[in-house]
Amino acid sequence: MSQEARGLDAGPRLVDRLVGLGDARSAAIVRRIAQEETAHVAVGVVWFRGVCAALGADPGHAFRATICTLCPDVLRGPFEAGARAQVGLPPEWYDPGCWPEGERERLAEALRARKEGVLDERTAAEVQGGGRGDTARGPQTALFSSTLQDAENLGALRARLEHFVAGETARAAPASAA
Repeated sequence: MSQEARGLDAGPRLVDRLVGLGDARSAAIVRRIAQEETAHVAVGVVWFRGVCAALGADPGHAFRATICTLCPDVLRGPFEAGARAQVGLPPEWYDPGCWPEGERERLAEALRARKEGVLDERTAAEVQGGGRGDTARGPQTALFSSTLQDAENLGALRARLEHFVAGETARAAPASAA
């Protein structure tokens, strides 16, 4: 959902640039791709909200936690807020300026770690899905390949998602005063 949403942001600007360069054919192709991204993101938002509802998780918090864990570098503006709103993506999900302070700090830490080439071992183990050997293509691919393999056993999938969301919720929760 996050990568496709970048298409919502960049597509119209790229179309304008290609038209300005006189490349109408490429502009038409990019325009079509950008239109298709709208449907992809809208379906992703509906799916994500449904999974969060089934798990009793706040979708905004779950989205922010997932982004911080898997791909913090996709949260670069400028954002096409109108296109994102049209598909159901509120700015509180993707715009760090709208995030609670503790989650903005977590994003900054994730970006520093990514820049330094450091990946939290616990996160890597969770994302790799029990070492299914799909990590060469990156943590997102490993997570979703593993999820697809588990899809026949919805109980296991639900337990896995609950574990991930619970772990991210616990990590983001402020320490209680003693």
